[in-house]
Amino acid sequence: MMKILYSTLLFLLITSNATAQGKWTKKLDLPDSVRIEACSFSANGKGYLVAGRHANNYFKDVWEFDPTNNTWTQKNNFGGAARREAVAFAINGKGYVGTGRDAAGAFKDFWEYDPTTDTWTKKADYPGGVRRDATGFSIVAKGYIGTGQDPNGGVNKTDFWEYDPTTDKWTQKTSFAGVARNAAIGFSIGNKGYIGLGRNSSGSEYGDLWEFDPANNTWTQRTSFTAGTREEVVSFTIGNLAYIGTGYSAVTPAGNKTDFWTFDPKANSWTKMDSLNGVARQEATSFEIGGKGYIATGYGAASAQKDLWEYDPSTTNIGINQATNNTIILYPNPVNKQITIELDRPLIVEEISIHIYTAEGKECPTPAYKYILKENGFIYLETDNLSNGIYILNVHIPDKVMSIKVVVAK
Repeated sequence: MMKILYSTLLFLLITSNATAQGKWTKKLDLPDSVRIEACSFSANGKGYLVAGRHANNYFKDVWEFDPTNNTWTQKNNFGGAARREAVAFAINGKGYVGTGRDAAGAFKDFWEYDPTTDTWTKKADYPGGVRRDATGFSIVAKGYIGTGQDPNGGVNKTDFWEYDPTTDKWTQKTSFAGVARNAAIGFSIGNKGYIGLGRNSSGSEYGDLWEFDPANNTWTQRTSFTAGTREEVVSFTIGNLAYIGTGYSAVTPAGNKTDFWTFDPKANSWTKMDSLNGVARQEATSFEIGGKGYIATGYGAASAQKDLWEYDPSTTNIGINQATNNTIILYPNPVNKQITIELDRPLIVEEISIHIYTAEGKECPTPAYKYILKENGFIYLETDNLSNGIYILNVHIPDKVMSIKVVVAK
């Protein structure tokens, strides 16, 4: 008996690092508009994407992502005005969103979201004044916001504030020790917070990184970002590592990026990791759920995006040059009409997922493609509808993702 599976071909930007492909998995697109400059947080095993902008349209909608079911659910709108470039973080199962701007100017309001009741509550305004493109993070039971720009005069800031949700009060802390900036990145690891990268008012970019110790109210400079200067990047923290990537760099080769790096505060060092499989982008948003990182939306390929990608650091990856010598045999290659894939063991339908991408990172033509699984572990993949060229075939099996270069020649 044969079982027929259908795989909708997904969009992926192929990078030059073949072994960097497998740990990213395409998830369900945001059901609403494409957008840039949204903010996000995670709470109680769910991710929340808030607000953002597309062209002249500003949003205040809220979307909840459930990683267990790979579904998005629209929640009650954000309590403040529609905006972009806001700051978001979570404390004790509740989300906090504030600052940002719309077409008329910037904001200083601050709101608390309770996922259990799906309600927004106005809290004390951010005392640093109106602010766009600030950054923030939470450490244990406190939240922090700093840097950013006051659009009135385009003045970048270094002030830094701590929020206590139990008292609904802000306390000014030692100002950020780096140069005033906006579009920086903020994250926390353990009981320390970090701010770095970003740009100044004239557009010059930074690559430095600074660590904030709330116990001593001090800033310490750490090793600068290995990839150079960068703005509008995203980050998420898994365990004792921060994952930082994408964004825009004006340094040659200038443009949007897909690369990702980990920062290890104990070693004070950066390590290059798996690049994002989606389009190169800036102004995206990100969050972490259950030891996996997520990046969504942003601006790339000359357009706003609505896709969502999941990063699993525990997945074993088999790269293009390793796959045929390890867990998988594929033939013929080049192929005309049908590829035969031999796995090292029989698997059931639910354990296999196959995706195909062009070498240029363009989405393969529709309709969805068919592949057939037999009980002996063989898979027959029909390629009749693929044009001549080079493709990357990703085969997902439990705990492994194998990437194989395939040549279609008819």
